[in-house]
Amino acid sequence: MIQPLDTVKVRLQTQSAAAPLYKGTYHCLSTIVKNESFWGMYKGMSSPLCGVAVINAIVFGVYGNSMRYLQQNTLTNNLIAGSFAGAVQSLISCPMELAKTKMQLQGVLGPDPMNAIKSGILQKPALYRSPVDCLWKLYSEHGLRTFYRGFWVTIAREVPGFGSYFFSYEYLTRIMTPHGTFDARGNYVEVLSI
Repeated sequence: MIQPLDTVKVRLQTQSAAAPLYKGTYHCLSTIVKNESFWGMYKGMSSPLCGVAVINAIVFGVYGNSMRYLQQNTLTNNLIAGSFAGAVQSLISCPMELAKTKMQLQGVLGPDPMNAIKSGILQKPALYRSPVDCLWKLYSEHGLRTFYRGFWVTIAREVPGFGSYFFSYEYLTRIMTPHGTFDARGNYVEVLSI
């Protein structure tokens, strides 16, 4: 359900303001289905689908190791460890999002986009067969640096996002857990009632 909306969002955000291809959300969605089939809404979906497992492994691995390094389970340390995890996972999410966006946009930005939409013929052939093919071609043509254009903006999004996620999770866990289940260092202690 989310991927078609993300594809529409990307198309609307990247269209020319001077000569927009789409009148709005519904027009964009119906145009994609008409010109690219139902599956056109799912372009680029395999990139985040495959990447989410890797990203989650990185986030929770970095978070757990950071918390062990910080040694105390305080809310501040949860914020710091979560923020660090967000920064590290950006190394993977930046190229993954680039591939997703390139896949979502391919085939719609020909030399005369308005004529392409009116005629129902896409003027620009698909450049990439898959997200991996996309990343390989971008690397071959532009080098490694192309994967990290927009990296600092991704960092600006992910660091506070993951920091606040782990902070709020820990905070809510504490206020919703019965008293007496944390030791003096702030570590969770399982209380068994027999």
